[in-house]
Amino acid sequence: TAALGGKKRVLSGELIKRLRKRFAPGGLLFYGQGKWYPGEQIPRWALACYWRKDKEPIWEDEQWIADESKDYGHSSSDAKHFATALAGALGADPKWMMSAYEDVFHYLLRERRLPSNGDPLESNLKDPYERARLTRLFSQGLGEVVGFVLPLKREGTGASARWRSGPWFLREERLYLIPGDSPMGYRLPLDSLPWVTEAEYPYIIPADPTQTWGDLPPREPIMQVARSRSQAAAAAHDSERFPATQSSRAWVGETVTALHESEIPPTAQQSAKDVIRTAICFEPREGRLHIFLPPLEGTEEFLDLIACLEQTAAALNIPIILEGSPPPYDPRIQVLKVTPDPGVIEVNLQPAASWDELVENTTTLYEEAHLTRLTTEKFMVDGRHTGTGGGNHIILGGETPSDSALLRRPDLLRSMLTYWNH
Repeated sequence: TAALGGKKRVLSGELIKRLRKRFAPGGLLFYGQGKWYPGEQIPRWALACYWRKDKEPIWEDEQWIADESKDYGHSSSDAKHFATALAGALGADPKWMMSAYEDVFHYLLRERRLPSNGDPLESNLKDPYERARLTRLFSQGLGEVVGFVLPLKREGTGASARWRSGPWFLREERLYLIPGDSPMGYRLPLDSLPWVTEAEYPYIIPADPTQTWGDLPPREPIMQVARSRSQAAAAAHDSERFPATQSSRAWVGETVTALHESEIPPTAQQSAKDVIRTAICFEPREGRLHIFLPPLEGTEEFLDLIACLEQTAAALNIPIILEGSPPPYDPRIQVLKVTPDPGVIEVNLQPAASWDELVENTTTLYEEAHLTRLTTEKFMVDGRHTGTGGGNHIILGGETPSDSALLRRPDLLRSMLTYWNH
């Protein structure tokens, strides 16, 4: 009955894969975080499936989506290889990739505070999370690489848009993660990056939800651009291996001797406005490679990054799990989510444009839930039928905020509530 108890994660993963096949064959499976309630150490997980309304695929081949129940044997070397290849597909310089480590000093101090007659691997701690955390860390070794971080940002729009990486100027020689149990992307030491004034901070500004939305670009041109960048990166790599064949070395058209503003260390009290403050992370966990996505401003750059990730996964034969920052709000994208709640698995279906579509969506959900060994009924110990405990929420609105009848005519909301209550 607990929110995170039993086999909820396994059953939810199976359910959302079934729903993807029914609702969105070209959809993207995303393993993110959901609600965070008082008394819980970390936010609850949230499984999501995103797809385009124009039927263009976001993720084509399901075999490159890793199975959470399978150990592929992925290691830190696989993560580094994948990160380097992805940088080439994006046209970013992989030399700024950094290894990430657990904070050795924090955990050594934590070990010193354990009871003198206790074993760090079998610590008699009351907190099960702390016990599992110390066991995991001391078993794998504090000096081992947790994963890799590639600072990443997309600049420009349209045909002039390009991905760029750059250095992180940290006080420590190594990148030490903030202690915790969350994926490494949530534990980056962003406060240690060089200071920048509030006026020059590169905030990610979400799109205006009331704006006019054009058509999204087709997937094939996005893939063609990614392939051309990979070929350019391979050519640049060959020129570095054989420098005598060319008069100058280049990385995707940019001379390596030319320094970008973000590559120049800021001086004391200088606002470091050009430092890239978002990053993509590559972390092997339990034999599976997890990719932590950075926050992005627009859907177009999100689709570009996802296309490059799938291309890299196929080229290296490495299925991956995507987590981190979800795509930005966009009415051209549909989403359904599966999340945990006490006593139930909560499914938030995509909006329906008609009553018939709502009935079809609900019927499909019940069918797939039954095949996943889940049901929408609940019985007491004596066999009496009772409510499941779920909210059974109904959300009303328009396809976009500007189309919402409740925003255009707020008096309709009062009329509707009065009708339902009487």
